Amino acid sequence: MRFKDRVVLVTGGGRGLGRHLALGFAREGADVVVNYRESEAGAREVVDSISALGRRALAVRADVSVPSDVGNMVARATEQLGHIDVLVNNAAVVRDAPVWKLSEPDWDAVIDNGLKAAFLCTKAVLPQMRARGYGRIVSISSSAAQLGSFGMSAYAAAKAGIGGFTRVTAREVATKGITVNSLLLGYIEVGLYDAYPPEVVERALPQVPMGRVGKPEEVVAAALFLASEEASYITGQELGVNGGVCMQT
Repeated sequence: MRFKDRVVLVTGGGRGLGRHLALGFAREGADVVVNYRESEAGAREVVDSISALGRRALAVRADVSVPSDVGNMVARATEQLGHIDVLVNNAAVVRDAPVWKLSEPDWDAVIDNGLKAAFLCTKAVLPQMRARGYGRIVSISSSAAQLGSFGMSAYAAAKAGIGGFTRVTAREVATKGITVNSLLLGYIEVGLYDAYPPEVVERALPQVPMGRVGKPEEVVAAALFLASEEASYITGQELGVNGGVCMQT
């Protein structure tokens, strides 16, 4: 129950990895705001599962790339649950194509949902975190930001941006009791991983020193750690959960 009396906002929490993250925090005692854009049925199911654990839960529809949606989401969550202690920037989309084939709308969609959304959500929760002298921000990044995988220019750019944004924001709020970190994920058995054909994953596995894809619960464990009191002296870091495919120096 590391998160008893804490309120966690998970963007993209109605499906995929976001669902696992929302439930993981709830199992550790947190009340959870489940953000979704399209997967209302999934978000309701997650809320029901959290309620069954005896925790409070709230499903909020919002396009996290739209400032007014984000503002309304944070206002509603604060009104109903009191405050937001932890923000998990998880929402993202993939639009893979070589640069010469990638359309501008697809580029914008990836950047807006993967990077701009993290900025908007972080900006929206920071005033109350600064006022309360406490906060945890965990953003989901990707090893694609460092590997330079073919056809992933937009996604890699968005995730590389997450790394820079994490470091700068961490420095800006370091004296306010707020930590800001990110998870550098590899191939995980959920979410965006499902968008790739099996043969693509099979070709990629030899690049992974551990020789396997990751499990959602391994990502959840890392997120829980970074958001916990045990990690109170860790900020501005990118923690790799990728089987060694991306090793930082």
